Amino acid sequence: ANKTRDGFTHGDLTGPTESCIALMSRGVASLQGVMVRGPQGPAGFWIWEEGAGQAVSLVRISIGRQGAAELAAVAAAARLHARGIPLLCLGGSETESLDHFKRKLGPVRSVALSTVNLPVVAPS
Repeated sequence: ANKTRDGFTHGDLTGPTESCIALMSRGVASLQGVMVRGPQGPAGFWIWEEGAGQAVSLVRISIGRQGAAELAAVAAAARLHARGIPLLCLGGSETESLDHFKRKLGPVRSVALSTVNLPVVAPS
C-alpha cells in the first residue's frame, strides 16, 4: 500500500509476482528463487530465470524489514554460485531508490536504458 505513492497501482506491484508464481505452479518456465525469513516470518523473496550462463531477475520483494532485500541478494548469489551460474542480471530500475539499491549490490557492468512509447497497432 505504501508503494502506490510512487505512482504505481496495486496491479503494477503485484502483477509480475502473480505471473511468476502462476508460471512456476504450472511448470511452464524454469524459474528459481529464494525466500528469506525474519524472526516474525517471511521477510522477502527473489525469483529469477536461469539460462545461457546467467540468471535474469524477474521479481524481488522485501516486506519492509531492514536488510531483508540485501539478505535475499546474498541468498540468491549463493544459490546461483552453487549452481555454477556466475552472472545475475538485476534488471532495470523504475525508481531512484531501486537504482540506489541495485547499485549497492556492486554490479560488474551497467547499461543505460530508456523508455519509449510504442504505437498501438490493431491486430490484423
